[in-house]
Amino acid sequence: MIINDRIGTYLATGRSWNTRNVNTIKKFSIHHDAIPQDNRTADQVMSSIFRIHHEKNGWPGMSYHYYVHSDGTVYQVNKHEWITWIDGINLDAIGIVLNGYFHSPHNNSPTPPQLKSLKELLDKLCTQHPEFPASQKDVMAHRERGQTACPGDKAYPYIKEYRDKLGDVNWASPPQPQPGNQVPEYLKTMLQEQQLDINNESQMRAFFQKAIDFADIKKDRDNLATKNANALRALN
Repeated sequence: MIINDRIGTYLATGRSWNTRNVNTIKKFSIHHDAIPQDNRTADQVMSSIFRIHHEKNGWPGMSYHYYVHSDGTVYQVNKHEWITWIDGINLDAIGIVLNGYFHSPHNNSPTPPQLKSLKELLDKLCTQHPEFPASQKDVMAHRERGQTACPGDKAYPYIKEYRDKLGDVNWASPPQPQPGNQVPEYLKTMLQEQQLDINNESQMRAFFQKAIDFADIKKDRDNLATKNANALRALN
């Protein structure tokens, strides 16, 4: 895999992190940056993180070791031997952050390219770095190491799955539809007529909410018609 070098780029002039022996690295701490996914470039997002970490928090710089952009591009921001401030424990972990806000109110989801790159990065770190003992069983979410919702409910299941299955996951391939859960042909035709994308979650939610609202209105109208008919019969 390609890892783009940004080591020291997002470190304030004259500032530095404390250092450690890499054989003390025993965990991987996974985060989201809580920046909604949009059309910003990776460097624009990393610059925003730098401003928050350095200018607002007073830290030496952007604190994660690796950044994974929404398009799947991976950047190394800090050296492994640098002790950055990632989760309150810090000393024993490498910090990896995904671009996105994987929790309410934005509820982004990790993109397929992000998940593919995250798996490849974790596989590489877990299997090709004998200088530190951390492995697949040591992949943790930030929320498991501190009082936080990070990396969000939309990302946490992937992290837990990677750890539970010791990296034996296939996030690069979309889930295959299961028997009994196929979309009926009449519904496919209806969606096509409405020019809706069946794979677009927000469009599908809006479509079915309208259907539910219509059904409720029709039910109320039918109930009112029944009441009126009963009233007429009573008058006769």
